[in-house]
Amino acid sequence: MIHLLLTPDAPSAMKLRRSLAESGALSGVIAGTWPELMAQAEGCVVLPPAVTDWEEKLNMGVWNVPGAFWRRSLEAVLAEEKKSITALIGSHLAMLLEAAGTAGRIEGVDRLSANPRLQKRVEDLAALHEAMGHALPPALHSINRILKASPERTIRRMRIYHDEGWLSTGPWQDALMGHLNGSAGEVEDPQLRKALEKSVEGSRAPSGSSLKVMQEQLFTLPSGGKAILDGSLQWLRVRDGVQEMEVAAGMMQEAVRSTTGMLYADMALLLPSDISYSHAAREVFTAAGIPLSGLRDAYETRDLGGEAVLNLLYCLEDVPPAVSMASLLSSPLMPWSTVEGNRLAQDAIDMRNTLKLCEAQGEKAHRMLELVTGGPADADHLKARMEEFAGLLDEAEELKSHRERAGQLCKAIAAELTASAGPVKWQELRDIVQITPQAAPALPEPTREGVAVFYEGQEPWRTVRQLYAAGCSAGHFPEAASASIIFTDEELEELKAATGMDMERAAVRGERNRKRFRRQLTSATEAAVFLVPGRDAQGKSLAPSSSITFAEALFETGNDRGLVLTLENSLEYNMAGGLPEKPGKEGVPPRELVPEDLDFKKNLLEIGMQKDGTLKPESPSRLDTLLVSPLAWLFERLDIKAREWAPEKLDPLKMGTVAHAVFEHLFTPEGIAGAEGIRNLLPELYDNAVKKTCPFLLRREWTVERENLMQGILKAALEWSEILEAMQARVVETEISLEGTLSGVPIHGNADLLLKLDDNRMLVVDYKKSSSGSREKRMNAGWDLQAELYRTMIETGGPEKEKKVSGEAAEVLARFKSAGEIGTLYYLMNDQTALAGTKGWFNSVSGLDELGTATSNAAWGKIQEQLEALKNGLVTMNTTEDEKAFEKIGITPYAIKNNPLVRLFMHNETTPTEKETVNE
Repeated sequence: MIHLLLTPDAPSAMKLRRSLAESGALSGVIAGTWPELMAQAEGCVVLPPAVTDWEEKLNMGVWNVPGAFWRRSLEAVLAEEKKSITALIGSHLAMLLEAAGTAGRIEGVDRLSANPRLQKRVEDLAALHEAMGHALPPALHSINRILKASPERTIRRMRIYHDEGWLSTGPWQDALMGHLNGSAGEVEDPQLRKALEKSVEGSRAPSGSSLKVMQEQLFTLPSGGKAILDGSLQWLRVRDGVQEMEVAAGMMQEAVRSTTGMLYADMALLLPSDISYSHAAREVFTAAGIPLSGLRDAYETRDLGGEAVLNLLYCLEDVPPAVSMASLLSSPLMPWSTVEGNRLAQDAIDMRNTLKLCEAQGEKAHRMLELVTGGPADADHLKARMEEFAGLLDEAEELKSHRERAGQLCKAIAAELTASAGPVKWQELRDIVQITPQAAPALPEPTREGVAVFYEGQEPWRTVRQLYAAGCSAGHFPEAASASIIFTDEELEELKAATGMDMERAAVRGERNRKRFRRQLTSATEAAVFLVPGRDAQGKSLAPSSSITFAEALFETGNDRGLVLTLENSLEYNMAGGLPEKPGKEGVPPRELVPEDLDFKKNLLEIGMQKDGTLKPESPSRLDTLLVSPLAWLFERLDIKAREWAPEKLDPLKMGTVAHAVFEHLFTPEGIAGAEGIRNLLPELYDNAVKKTCPFLLRREWTVERENLMQGILKAALEWSEILEAMQARVVETEISLEGTLSGVPIHGNADLLLKLDDNRMLVVDYKKSSSGSREKRMNAGWDLQAELYRTMIETGGPEKEKKVSGEAAEVLARFKSAGEIGTLYYLMNDQTALAGTKGWFNSVSGLDELGTATSNAAWGKIQEQLEALKNGLVTMNTTEDEKAFEKIGITPYAIKNNPLVRLFMHNETTPTEKETVNE
């Protein structure tokens, strides 16, 4: 005969076992969780081996329900995401079957007609169950086998002791417990029932104490007035999770020092499940010399071998995703140093055309780089690469298990390639690589020595005198309850009312979490301290736990500060109890960041001089940065920028690069393509440009964006061809590199197009993959810059590389350097508009607007002023008003938006001088 006392989790089972051991009631008695109950129950009955094909039938069944509510989602997502959708549908079907009871059928769906959405979803899940041949999920299948076993198969009896207030169960669990207890043939042992109830019983705090009130009344409406808050409860606001641990450790040390008979074993630390709290506790308490018992701070070990092989498959299928390539190159398994791996990874993120190792790396490293960057592979080449890959991995002893894991996966993939004919089935190969983190090292069983560590999602495993709860922010204490993605709580209530199927609602889970938090509080008999973090690890502000609001309804604090005392406030620090005395030396406040203009007293343009000792030339884009923010210019010159890993994105810069590459070959000195020529030439030109500059667009998931970009470029090219014809312009040169000087500073850049109108007029053209609104506003305000810089380069210099320009272009540039008129023009591709910095040059050209010759006056004066300041070593900080001021005149201040350091050192107000400059 087995007596099993059912507990919610392992910590509660440990606590109950200790109680049973102390009472001497151990023979034939087990305190355990539901999985332990199932293991014992299956051992009581002679059963054939369990066979369940739930997963297989589910994967097939989700496709065999016509018009199911999940069908469109399954068809729309990538293959990798279909598994998660299928798993979600399967989990909800399992919950529905659990609520339906041991009949194993979903019935009464017709009673849901008042809510068509709910009825449709339950009908679809019922149809899925039918398509699966009414298979049961493994947990219910195991129960069903025991319930249906004939009496003669029973070889041992079992009685279950269960308390509904401690652990709620469903109809299947109730049926199994009823079945086992009905077959036990003995009444339950009253002493065991009493032991179970004792484990669940409530508060042991002194009567009348604030701790007692909170343990008994939290989350309820108090019947009388508020109780006076005494020293048995405290709420302390601190900076973040690390400081929470420091405060808790300090208070525990003070309690042991100042309280006779107090031991660390008399205290407990209650933590959120967030692993960062466990690691902070380990670090702080170890430094403080305070032992911890029950801390779970071991990380699961990453599946480095699986990650490397999976990333390799992504990189060899087609155009490698930047993040996959970076992850592979920076893997600890690669045969090069961490520094070299990180450098290669950053080059991959930056989409450099070639990835190179330094010469000092060995032959194996160079071969590995060739292997992973060798481009797409067919079946034979892929098999060869997989067979070679594992042998090139780092041979460090500590990586042996990961290396072996990678080797096993490579063999499995090579075997699949050998067995399969035809094209490589990439997704099937990736399915072989299931990332399975290695389990964290086993932790020792908690002992009664040291501070006990409890966790938010579990029952406390012993009683203590003082409890310190950390992480009391929104979503914790009580733990936030997640809701169903498929059903609302209201729909689940309708389902229960109409069919009797009681699927657990978020509100029910929330109430269960609240009860567990109160039981956690009852583990303390003398005092409880709640630590409230102000910010998370990234510095984001955190709201306090909802339990504090409920506690405020219970207590009168006797002051106007509320329950929570902020320890950074000296007065409130002194009001808190149990804190160690402050050291005699006053703390030093953090240094305040004071944004001040900088004076380096040296020519900043001399930073990064060229090898021949001359100044590094400035480009139009860098001078545009200087126009908006001298500090951003300085950061660019010093190569100070955020180096982030992120998936590829089709931003305006990349779209412009592709469009420029196409236009360069459509509008040339040899001729301007007409409508028919554009339509014939553009597809090939576009494909070549994409392959060269944005190869990620070739992947299937970018199909829509790739097509939209091509259509936009086609539309822009057709309109530009008509504008050129109407202007009667002739192309002199495309993508010409120019150089010159501005205020004695060398400048250079590539003009997109030089157009000759007649012997006395020439246009410098700049293509922009944007709309005309901001550019027109900027030109009308006199704040344009880039095209004017190209005109200055022609007037003060000429071609940067004379050998690369045609003879005619060199002759034209030489003549217009001192004679004739040079105009500027922007062609804005998104709305097919040309904006010219000329006056009276054209008569009624559709799609072209002349904005006059003063389009750069304000910017010209400002940029010369900024260059002069840099020569003198001066850097002016931006102000908090600059962004709005620049946007008002049509300048998008990317220099400010793209660098958080620029915002960090802003003046709070616009200076009068800057206001006058913007207004001018």
